Amino acid sequence: MPKSSRPHRNHSPPPSPISSPKAASISSSPPQVFPPWLAPSFNWQIDNNLTHAQIEQSEGVLTACFCAIADSGTIALHHGPTEGRRVLTLLPDWHLCILRASQVVETLPEYFDRCQQPPSLVTWISGPSATADIEMTRVKGVPGPRFLHVILVRDDLVRDEAEPKLSKE
Repeated sequence: MPKSSRPHRNHSPPPSPISSPKAASISSSPPQVFPPWLAPSFNWQIDNNLTHAQIEQSEGVLTACFCAIADSGTIALHHGPTEGRRVLTLLPDWHLCILRASQVVETLPEYFDRCQQPPSLVTWISGPSATADIEMTRVKGVPGPRFLHVILVRDDLVRDEAEPKLSKE
């Protein structure tokens, strides 16, 4: 069995974003995520300066994103109030990202067109994290989540007055 820097992780799949997780599991979220996204059946810890140890105990994280790039299947996080600190998106085992259809662009140059000014930090995620050691043994989840789910929401199904603006357009 390959060694991992995350010995407490098991190889079972994460809880589905639609079903309820185990009663003892904890999920994390940035402080300004739209409250109706936080399913009441989950045990949520909001990241108001959580320690790395507290975040590490979380099985998953729910965030928004700045933009998604269709050509590469990439989400771009600028780590604003609905996207969370970088550590929040890298330590939990699964990441659920919710974005509006209007946040999807086709190409990387279109992403840069949306940036009014260069962000100080960007995390590009094009799928679950994986790496291989010198013997080419593939290990998922180092660094970053082993599982990534993205939910695309039609803009006309979201009430603008009740939801925070997700992108920095």
